[in-house]
Amino acid sequence: MRYTARVLPWAVAALLMLGAGRGEAIERVFQSELPLPLGVQIDPETVTDEDLRQLREVGFDFVRFGIRPRVAQRTAVPVDYPRLTARLRAHGLQSLGTLFGGAGIWGPASAVVTDPDQRFAEFAAEVLGNDAIQVTAFELWNEPELKTFLNPARQDEFEQAMRLTCERLGQVPRRPVLAGFGFARFPFDERNARLQDLAFQLLKTGCLQELSVHPYRNQPESVIGDYRQLAASADERGIPRLTILASEWGYASVLPRRSQHAQAQLLVRTYLSNIAADIAALNLYAWRDRGTNPLEREDNFGLVDYWGQPKEAFRALRDTLQVLRGYRLSSYRQQGQLHRLVLSNGKGLLYLYWTNGGAASLPSDDVPGEACEMLYLGTTTQFSDCPPAGGLGRLVDSRPLAQRMKP
Repeated sequence: MRYTARVLPWAVAALLMLGAGRGEAIERVFQSELPLPLGVQIDPETVTDEDLRQLREVGFDFVRFGIRPRVAQRTAVPVDYPRLTARLRAHGLQSLGTLFGGAGIWGPASAVVTDPDQRFAEFAAEVLGNDAIQVTAFELWNEPELKTFLNPARQDEFEQAMRLTCERLGQVPRRPVLAGFGFARFPFDERNARLQDLAFQLLKTGCLQELSVHPYRNQPESVIGDYRQLAASADERGIPRLTILASEWGYASVLPRRSQHAQAQLLVRTYLSNIAADIAALNLYAWRDRGTNPLEREDNFGLVDYWGQPKEAFRALRDTLQVLRGYRLSSYRQQGQLHRLVLSNGKGLLYLYWTNGGAASLPSDDVPGEACEMLYLGTTTQFSDCPPAGGLGRLVDSRPLAQRMKP
């Protein structure tokens, strides 16, 4: 459902909502009381019930995890996926399961296997048809442009594996929601034209319902224009209502480049930027740090540390989601580096302002009067009175500022 905000005059304001031209809201697979369904990446082999309890404390709607055949699993003990999904449901969590057969389609990149495409398609059909694995939505593959996840020499087998999987959907009793392929690079370029063409073909046939991407960006807000470019490419190919799933996106609190505080602020801005773009859902990477070296990037993407202790990002997201719960997207505008996002809960409007890093002035018509209250997202859940008109300094920075009229 769309809400209409009070229109305020901006000198050079451009409406940038991805869904603005659709005429109706997109259909979302994940149920949520948030403006945008939000998930986080877990390790299915190590996640604990305490992790899942804390996930709900933060406010996440779903989790993402890989579903691999035994030949591609990383531990000696196979993952019990029916038990895992039962645990998720017990904690009130929805799920996104990513089907991945290994960089060699069926096993590691160096594997020499007869008919790897057939084997993967059979595995996928078995998982998709298994009522005991109750996953809300599935994703086919993960970052196929990168050799870590797909041997470049196996593109023929990959394409055939995806097509065979789609053919086998007719044998599955319940039609699953499928996204693909977790692209690491977009907007697309000629280096990956073949993978791009395959994804669009499967979207047109209805095998895929969503295009999944991993938008890692230095500045979260830059993705809004990239989404628009991606939607335009789809429209040119006969897909007028592209549904985009950001199935992986994170920032590492790796020293000396980025502190925990900076990580937390970037993740809050990432969430706001994806609300503004009106995509299907956002999944953050990752729940837990993979290691303990503060100088190693891959060790430090978590919202909790290696030992499970909350980092600043945990608390910032928890407080942000508590404030935004019950609101829906009304409008988004950008003027220079100032971003203005308006949400509605049916009773009133919440105005959110932030920049990419520098300071910017609030438009004069947006500076509220005495009946206003405010807070900085991610720092508290308690609103306080706004300064008198003219006393705010009318400056905003990269800390997202929330303002609303008093109830």
